[in-house]
Amino acid sequence: MKTIAVVGMTNNPGGVETYLMNFFSSMHKNNEVIFINTSPSLKIAYQDNILTRGGKIFDAEGEYSLKNYATRVKTAKKILQKIDADIVYVNALSVNSAYWVKAAKKLGISAVYHSHNDAIIRKKFGVKDIISTFLKPYNQNVLHYAKCLAVSESASEFMFNNANADIVYNSIDSKQWKFNQINRLKIRKAFRFEDDQNVIIMVVGLE
Repeated sequence: MKTIAVVGMTNNPGGVETYLMNFFSSMHKNNEVIFINTSPSLKIAYQDNILTRGGKIFDAEGEYSLKNYATRVKTAKKILQKIDADIVYVNALSVNSAYWVKAAKKLGISAVYHSHNDAIIRKKFGVKDIISTFLKPYNQNVLHYAKCLAVSESASEFMFNNANADIVYNSIDSKQWKFNQINRLKIRKAFRFEDDQNVIIMVVGLE
């Protein structure tokens, strides 16, 4: 059994968090999965679900922004040592979390870095973004130590500059979406739709 430290779960139950729950579902039976919460003042998404199913959450202290660039590798190293991680799995939107890989390299443990996006949309471009852009080639070089995964060629190009990344397409559990006649009838009855009535459903996201 391996101890897998998972980085990337936030308090927002979005796409990355949903993917990480699928990852947890497939991995936790044969491994100890520990989610690292880098914002311990907030509960991570699906926290109760994780704990009920035997997962663990480590509330990490310290700062991880660019302002603390010089110390965050040391902080990450201490965290990975404390939980005795065998693997650190990072699901990130940018290369700015490469310090977890650098910490893993210093400890001689395995690291995986997973890219799910091919761009970052910003309302404005500030000083931190300029610094991040300047540091990106260095961080991409750090990621050479990790097993790099991406959901598409464009996600690989964005995150790794196509440096030996393996493409792993997103997948779903098809059983969840299998047609069910009983459910169909229940829903139509609840909304008073006729059996032969065509229905168009539109899902609108609210901010």
